[in-house]
Amino acid sequence: MGELVEISGSDLHLGSWRHHAFIPVPLGEEEPQLSGTTYRTIAAAGRALAALDATARRLPNPHLLRTPSLRREAQSTSALEGTYAPLDEVLKADDDMSASIEMTEDPQLRRYGSARLRLDE
Repeated sequence: MGELVEISGSDLHLGSWRHHAFIPVPLGEEEPQLSGTTYRTIAAAGRALAALDATARRLPNPHLLRTPSLRREAQSTSALEGTYAPLDEVLKADDDMSASIEMTEDPQLRRYGSARLRLDE
């Protein structure tokens, strides 16, 4: 299945941290055998995503939901990479995108901010 390994890092605000990460064994070339229940669950998830997509398309301003989600995603991604960024730094990246991209210390946030600028153009 995989193994649990220790990971560690440090944060400017919170100091050192230690956690565990699961490293799965790579899948082979053959598709895994899935039960009927698993296939039905996957189909239900696909229908739920389709319903969510249909609902989101009716929103007058989808950025109202997208922007906070992207901010959280940037914070989570930086934490996974061992460069935890507090939410206030993520929010700084959105306040004045062009200025704060260059000023932020976290490279993940700079990449996030640069990508956001390209998407919004």
